[in-house]
Amino acid sequence: MSTRSRIAIERADGTISSIYCHFDGYPDGVGKCLAKHYTAWNKVQRLLDLGDISYIAERVEPTPGGTHSFDNPERDVVVAYGRDRGEGNVEANEHPSLSAFVSDMSQDIFIEYFYVFNRKRGWTFYDGAGTAFPTWQDCESGDVLAPAEIDVLVCPHCGAIDSIVVHQREHHYYTLEMVDGGAEIAQDLADLWWAENDVDYACNACDEAFLVVSEFLGAS
Repeated sequence: MSTRSRIAIERADGTISSIYCHFDGYPDGVGKCLAKHYTAWNKVQRLLDLGDISYIAERVEPTPGGTHSFDNPERDVVVAYGRDRGEGNVEANEHPSLSAFVSDMSQDIFIEYFYVFNRKRGWTFYDGAGTAFPTWQDCESGDVLAPAEIDVLVCPHCGAIDSIVVHQREHHYYTLEMVDGGAEIAQDLADLWWAENDVDYACNACDEAFLVVSEFLGAS
């Protein structure tokens, strides 16, 4: 039985490109494969260039000169409707923003999960309701990140103020999220499991960098 999903890439300008994947769309299937084998921007883009796919696999391209096709697929190679079965109208869909894409997907009764790749943040894993998770395991279990600290940052260069939300799960700090008039700028804090190090942050207003000290993030 198919578990339908969509795989998307978020460009620097905020626009989204996405393709449909028919089989194995659950987090332990498509989500796990993306997290393990699709960690480079160029490879994710090559996947989306295929358009809609039947199922995902470790490799995008088959062996040169091989016999890979929809009916005779090569092991560990993506099977695509256009390239491998000659179908038309399978190109990636375009979406104006991440919020628009999430809204569309959460209202699509046929899409059970969807996954978005950002060059800085890597993969974000979504369930059909549009709830975001930082890992495929969290998406599988439904373990939602909860805000741990909410405070204010003042830029020492220009005096601009930003709200700050530090998310945590099981006492590990994962994401520093800056919220400014609805805009979201996230910085991966995977190396700050216990917030023992300072974090570099670029001001939304003047783009000057300054340190957010570990004590501010709630380290004990």
